[in-house]
Amino acid sequence: MLVASFYTPAGIYPALAARLAASCDRFGVRHAVEEMPDTGDLKTSNNQKPRYILDLLQDYREPILWLDADCEIVKPIPVVPPSVDFAAFNWYADPENSLGLPVNLQRLKSSGGVLYFGYTPAAIELLSHWTRAVIDHPGVVDDVLLDGCF
Repeated sequence: MLVASFYTPAGIYPALAARLAASCDRFGVRHAVEEMPDTGDLKTSNNQKPRYILDLLQDYREPILWLDADCEIVKPIPVVPPSVDFAAFNWYADPENSLGLPVNLQRLKSSGGVLYFGYTPAAIELLSHWTRAVIDHPGVVDDVLLDGCF
C-alpha cells in the first residue's frame, strides 16, 4: 500500500505535508507526497485529487491510501484485505460526528481526507467516475461529488 497526498506551496501546507511524510517514514510506510501547482482556489486544487489517485493506482499497481496533507500517522496502519475496493470515513455512521448528522447506515457522506482505494477494477471504475464528475462539476467540492459516484 502506498500513502498518497499532495499540497500546494502556499501557507502552512508544505510544513504539514512534511509532517505527514515524516510520520510515514517513522512507521516504514511508502508514500508519494507531492507539491502541486497552486490553482488559487482550494476547491479547484482539491478537485485534482481523483485524477492524482487514479494515476498513482495505475502507475504503482497497488492500493492507495489517500491522506490529506494535514493528516499524520500516529500508529501502524492496519492491513487491509486485498479484496477491499474502497473505504472512507462515513459521517452518517458516527453518532458523535461533528457535522451533527443523524446516524443513517444507508447513506454515505464521505470524508475526503482519508480514503482507501484497492488495486481492483471496481476501485479504478469508481476513480474514473469521480474524475469525470469533478470535470463536469468544477464548482462542487470533491468529496460531495464522490458521494454521488455510488
